[in-house]
Amino acid sequence: MQHFLQRYNQKFAKNITGFEKKVMDCFWAYRWPGNVRELENFIERGVALEKGPVFSSGSLPSEVIYNLDASQASGEDWQAQLDAEMLHFNEYIDDLSKRIIIRALEQSGGSVKKTAQRLHVNYRSLRYLIEKYKLKYRS
Repeated sequence: MQHFLQRYNQKFAKNITGFEKKVMDCFWAYRWPGNVRELENFIERGVALEKGPVFSSGSLPSEVIYNLDASQASGEDWQAQLDAEMLHFNEYIDDLSKRIIIRALEQSGGSVKKTAQRLHVNYRSLRYLIEKYKLKYRS
């Protein structure tokens, strides 16, 4: 992880010194279907997005955070973000939608048709969101 952090610090001219504890917890809890390449992609994305001196959980994709903290998938954390004046409504709604779709896809075995039925949404609308969020699914 430190290797990728150093590589992308250099690429993006940043000086991120390490990972916060929640990031490490997320990494340990995640299933890593894409193995090392997926880890590298997450770190590259996080370094590019990170504004502080430490790689924070806010720079992680929702699927990594989702594995750690199921309460975020249900939206229970919105009040804390609102109180901290950190709530960006459109980003939060997109993130919440993505997490709901990920969970429903998992419960439906990756079937988009079953997921659409489970969520009571139009199949084409769901396919659009899956493509928008770059999620993997079974055809």
